[in-house]
Amino acid sequence: MVGTNTPENKVGYALGVMATSNAVGSIVGPVVGGFVSRWVGNRESFLVAGCVVLFAFFIAWFGAKEENFKRSGKRAGVISDLKELSHNRLLISVFGMVSIVSMSVMIVEPLLTLYVLKLGVNANDAKVASGIIFSAVGIATALASPQWGKLGTKFGYGRMLFFGLIGGGIGNLLQIAFHHYIAFGVLRFVYGLFFAAVYPSLNALIVRLTEPSYRGRAFSLNQSANQIGIMIGPMVGGFLGSAISIPFVFALNGVALISIAFLVRAKRIDKSAAAQQQAANI
Repeated sequence: MVGTNTPENKVGYALGVMATSNAVGSIVGPVVGGFVSRWVGNRESFLVAGCVVLFAFFIAWFGAKEENFKRSGKRAGVISDLKELSHNRLLISVFGMVSIVSMSVMIVEPLLTLYVLKLGVNANDAKVASGIIFSAVGIATALASPQWGKLGTKFGYGRMLFFGLIGGGIGNLLQIAFHHYIAFGVLRFVYGLFFAAVYPSLNALIVRLTEPSYRGRAFSLNQSANQIGIMIGPMVGGFLGSAISIPFVFALNGVALISIAFLVRAKRIDKSAAAQQQAANI
């Protein structure tokens, strides 16, 4: 809906905001869940979550107006979408980065409660404290993403993606050096200010790499890539947390993000996307 009901010159920004909202919701959820489970109990938290989803339904039903809906007689299937995607190697690379970035965010989720206990938080407050610390990245993302989106429009989204990944990687590495939970939470907030550049940049690149007729399907595939990362991240984090120390998990996460950043730089993905878009327009 956002892709088809937004003016073409503002689609990248609008989709970046949408993706950021999705990321913020995923990251802020744990802190809300920590408070809710403490106030009403774990079992009743499912009822609260159901009410939140119902509230989202009413927003969509009464608030979302679709102006440019055109029903086509022939609908493309998933197989045909994937075949079309197979001819766009840059877009496949972007989807791969979306999965890895989402996995990077979620890989620490099952470890944070254990880690804040080691940092000296009382066991009764561990769920709430870990939720707040985890959500610090989401709060920073909400604050900084619009500014990164404007910078991307001016200087190029590939460059902003590089800076965001470098900032995220360094932020993960620095987590090893902080041994007080307040300082650790502040660091994650600062890391989130830089990491906020990643999602808007990736979504803007998807806009550049797709035709308007394929864009809705491309963002559906993007959502699938995002959910794959969200699904795999906690499992990988749990496995690594049981095999190695938690600080070493932070280090691996940081090195992975920095490696992807330099891969983006080496591939000159922004210029490649611009060239592909120009070729498509011709």
